[in-house]
Amino acid sequence: MNIPAAENIYQTVYSDFKGVDFTSQICTLNRFPKGRNFIISDMVEKRPGYKTVKSFENQINGLFCTLIDNVEYYIIHSGSNLFSMTSFESEPNLLLSDIKDGKSSGFYADGYYYILTGEEYIRTDGKTAQVINYHVYSYPFEVTDFKSTHTNQTYFPSMRYDAPIEDMLTCEIRTFANIECEYESTVEYFYKNKEDLMEMTYDEVMAGKFNKLRNRNLLCGWSSVRYSSFDIRVSSDMMIRGYLLPENSAEQARCIFIYSDGKCEITEGKSFYTYDDKRINYVESRVTDLNRDKDGEPFTILYETNTTDSQVYKCSASTFIQYGNGVYFFFTGNDKEPNKDWQSALNDPTYIPSDNYSIYGAEDEILGYGQYGENVAVFKKGNVDNNIYLKSAQHIDGLGVTFPTSVGVGGAIGGISGHTIKNLNGETLFLTHEGVYALTSLSLTNMKVTRNRSYFIDGLLLKEENLHNAIATVWKNKYILCVNSHCYILDGGQPLTYREGSNNDYIYECLYWDNIPASCFMTDENSLYFGTVTGEICVFTEGIYQDKDNPVDMMIATKLDDDGNYMSLKKMKKKGTGLLVKPYIKSSFDISFVYDNYDNSFVKKAYADIFDFDNIDFERFTFETSQNPRVIPFLKKSRKYKSMQIVLRSNNNEPFGFMSIIKRYTFNNYVKRS
Repeated sequence: MNIPAAENIYQTVYSDFKGVDFTSQICTLNRFPKGRNFIISDMVEKRPGYKTVKSFENQINGLFCTLIDNVEYYIIHSGSNLFSMTSFESEPNLLLSDIKDGKSSGFYADGYYYILTGEEYIRTDGKTAQVINYHVYSYPFEVTDFKSTHTNQTYFPSMRYDAPIEDMLTCEIRTFANIECEYESTVEYFYKNKEDLMEMTYDEVMAGKFNKLRNRNLLCGWSSVRYSSFDIRVSSDMMIRGYLLPENSAEQARCIFIYSDGKCEITEGKSFYTYDDKRINYVESRVTDLNRDKDGEPFTILYETNTTDSQVYKCSASTFIQYGNGVYFFFTGNDKEPNKDWQSALNDPTYIPSDNYSIYGAEDEILGYGQYGENVAVFKKGNVDNNIYLKSAQHIDGLGVTFPTSVGVGGAIGGISGHTIKNLNGETLFLTHEGVYALTSLSLTNMKVTRNRSYFIDGLLLKEENLHNAIATVWKNKYILCVNSHCYILDGGQPLTYREGSNNDYIYECLYWDNIPASCFMTDENSLYFGTVTGEICVFTEGIYQDKDNPVDMMIATKLDDDGNYMSLKKMKKKGTGLLVKPYIKSSFDISFVYDNYDNSFVKKAYADIFDFDNIDFERFTFETSQNPRVIPFLKKSRKYKSMQIVLRSNNNEPFGFMSIIKRYTFNNYVKRS
């Protein structure tokens, strides 16, 4: 009597899950070639959903949280308006209107929050906000000699004066095609393009309400300020009055002197005054009526220069370097001068000396800044330039603190979006046309290089359109990059994966979420907020599993597994195959098998509920009360397959989590045809 041999049953365990791998359907057992909307903790678990906490009329361009005078403020840039709130339950306070409707960035310094829109440089204390306009620095100077444009004579006064040398910052008034000045009593009228009329009394002007005409920008545009003057008496009834203008002003400045009695005079200035080897413009006014007002002194001067490209107020990105007890701020992102950045004075982001700028390589634009140790990394766009520079601080005797710049990584791949430059676990990540890269150094040579960190998601990420619109943030040790409502996540909380033979080069484990329509991000302690193009502010919330009114659709698929032998047909056993899940008050999910021809076979709907008196559902009633992991057997055998995937999906507003899957199978005949 022949006794048949016992059937050989094999087993595969899928566990110790890491994340997605979109490079191939045939990946490792602990990664998913298909998967969305899950996180990795001690298990694979559905991500939390989000809810709307505030709605505005227009797109959210910027979302900031700051602490000012021990009060927490939320600063919201919606459309062309800027708002503040102390909580999302309070009514928004309108700070500014008519600002640029586009992505913005910000930083905190010295009791204020500063915002860059690409058209304005804004400062707010949470209660009010202003477009930052000017900062005046004064130092004594001595007139040694100068030549009058009126008399062609050289004068040699020897008195010392305290006069301002001003470098401008921002400009709200951009196009004074014509300025007309007339007076009636003590009221002045100023016309902007002959249409925008501003009327103000002298008392209001002197009380500091003269804001429109006090706005000005670095080395360009219109400005108004009261200057100290120096006088040269030519005769008993005539004197020459000179007014210093900002360093590096135009060689010819058209000025309007507005006196306190309402009279105006216009002058042309072509003369120069030299002090400490620096060329400083000044204009002369020929005053013939010395008794026209009490002191003959104009209370304001309007002047115009023609260096219109050097505009800090058009910057869109900023950073800082701390050196000693001081902080220096840097600004870039002016599309008129894309490869240039400016540096502030010590501890003052509102004062930028005119010659404090650097130029980086060719014309490719600077995208933004990142940190590299004690240095600032300057990231550029493009592929033909040296695309990463390093800026450091050092003290040089006789010069003070300087900021030398060097090529950080020659020939490095250029970035795409400045809003994706973020720091994760001590290294700066940024998006390129080849994936998310990091600025790092080789361990042996300390040579600075860039390395890909997003290998597992590049297969899907690089197919996205409009990557230049991508944004990113870092939250709970995760780098979250969002484009087209899709989030690509580098999980810094998991062990790094090292590539063999790569000199200790590594990549991050990756996750993928969808249905996240983020236009900007904000993190606040443990919370992650985002704004949308429709004007909503949303926050991810633990314990809810729906995105507004839509359930979070979590799905994973194991590798397309041939069980180590693609030339043999296999068959999964009905018994002994299943998964280990985490039970919840209510939890349900679908189980399917996908075969090598991508035919999907539904297995069953499974439940992992816990009995609860407060939440009884008689359609899925259970006596289970244990919160310990629970086994869910599949109880369905497969058909013969060359390779097969197991697919789990939870498309509802319930939680779902699992630890491992066990598959038991037998080998059958060899494959005879494709």
